[in-house]
Amino acid sequence: MNRNDATPANPPSRPGMRPVRFRAVLHGLLRQAQDARRRTQFLRDACEQILRFTGVDELSVRIDESGKTLRCRAATADRDEVEVTIRGGEGGTSDGSAHELADPIPDEVVESILAGHVRSPTASFTRERSFWTGDATHPIMLGEPGGGQTAIIGGELLSLALIPIPLGSDRRGLLFLGCRRRDAFSRAEIQTFEAVAETLGVALAHQRAQWALGERVKEMTCLYGIGKVAQESGISIDELLGRVASLLPPGWQYPENTCARVSLDGSAHCSEGFEETAACQMAIITVDGMPRGKVEVFYTRQMPELDEGPLLAEERKLIDAVAGQLALIIEHKLAGEERE
Repeated sequence: MNRNDATPANPPSRPGMRPVRFRAVLHGLLRQAQDARRRTQFLRDACEQILRFTGVDELSVRIDESGKTLRCRAATADRDEVEVTIRGGEGGTSDGSAHELADPIPDEVVESILAGHVRSPTASFTRERSFWTGDATHPIMLGEPGGGQTAIIGGELLSLALIPIPLGSDRRGLLFLGCRRRDAFSRAEIQTFEAVAETLGVALAHQRAQWALGERVKEMTCLYGIGKVAQESGISIDELLGRVASLLPPGWQYPENTCARVSLDGSAHCSEGFEETAACQMAIITVDGMPRGKVEVFYTRQMPELDEGPLLAEERKLIDAVAGQLALIIEHKLAGEERE
């Protein structure tokens, strides 16, 4: 970043929070990104760490991609305690919370801020287009010069900041910071928080790559396991399908909350702890051009919304591959039985 002011090592400490060093929070974000953890888990830890560093009363991270939005909110509860809530997609929460997580700054104001169409004597911008105000109860003007409308964005958070998180052209990330007292932020602090947001963006990209790699390894392990079972001498089709049903849950994103069912000609084979739910992916097993059965994967508890409900587009490819692999195995076994 190009900055006029020197970036302080730490922002001034705020009451009720344990101070965290600037380098420590950056290293912590990058270290956490090394783990092939889910994004919601990473964001939960990252938001708590950033909250402790900034000393604000509340912060939230918002990520927009592929028409879906993931929000993570962290707030001080009682002195050194931090409450973290996450909501992903258009429905379903990762932590059981049923209420909608709203951004502390309304959407129309956010868009005006990002476009640079905000004017207020109590608001400021940096070169990196970060925005902050020391009195959110003061009206601000939205829109082009000479027109637009006024808006008051303040609630119980009197000082608000909006800092972009660089994520690439196909995704948008925003970091919101809020304090209950007026004039809580200085320009030097905002520039420090920009460095944290930049590091968070790098960490998110790395975490995404690490997680995706881990998911591909699980998928390949699943397909390899099916092929290995099929090669066992004397294994029947019924036994094969039962073994395949047990191999499927570890190949999905939440294996501890995943169950599977493989059906052929009206006979069903289920994994342990099977429970049929609305969160389901299904693929048809087509043998010699005829639909003979299906592969089904269910989530047994509510999960964040992703590509197919809580299920990933990559998992759609996996379940289609499993159904195709089973079709070939069944055709081969039936042909062998006919020859015998």
